Amino acid sequence: MRRFVPIARVDALLAWRRGIAAAAVVVAIVYVILLRLIPAAIAETLLPFLVFSDPAALGFFFVGGTILADRADGTAAAVAVTPADVAEILAGRVVVLAGLGALGAAVVAAGSGLDIAWSWFVPAVLLSSVVYTCFGYAVAMRARSVNEYFARAVVWSIPMFVPIVVFAVAPTWPGLAAFPTTASLLLLRASAGGSVPAGLTTVAAFVVLAGSAVAAAGWAQAQLAAAQSEGRG
Repeated sequence: MRRFVPIARVDALLAWRRGIAAAAVVVAIVYVILLRLIPAAIAETLLPFLVFSDPAALGFFFVGGTILADRADGTAAAVAVTPADVAEILAGRVVVLAGLGALGAAVVAAGSGLDIAWSWFVPAVLLSSVVYTCFGYAVAMRARSVNEYFARAVVWSIPMFVPIVVFAVAPTWPGLAAFPTTASLLLLRASAGGSVPAGLTTVAAFVVLAGSAVAAAGWAQAQLAAAQSEGRG
């Protein structure tokens, strides 16, 4: 993985030039202001959804356009002919996009004024960011336009995001820990209360989220390898 650092450096520079970092900053500021303007009790309920919907999923929203931009300006082709392997290329992109999302989430949580259990909040956000960035990366490797990316993403997202409806109705149902989206929300909600979560449900949620991160990374790596073999990487 010695080539990972220069690849990540290039990805970070591209994220800056393409305005992704600026978007993350703007979103974080808006969310902090919103959380400061509402009562603390409501902020505790709202914070997990805000962190889940944008900072944690930042990579999901931007990875499609980033990959297509890489193809258009020749960045993808240039990287493909370097000695870097598929794992290093994927790691560079995921670290930058997931890292920006996790950093934005941390800023939102810190600026909210709420008591945060950081030992649980940080891993929950990092794992969530990896899941959604890798998920978006895998879907984007088959897309030829931004519209096609979002169309594919919507179809693939339905099984993942339907459980959120159940979470809104029955947030204490233990079965929610079995789905990566609601597992993320369970951990974020627990950590936003300022106390370390306990019990089999929260432990199961953490295990599911970690396993989903590994699975999503494996899927993204396989899609990137297939795209490179077809000359689309």
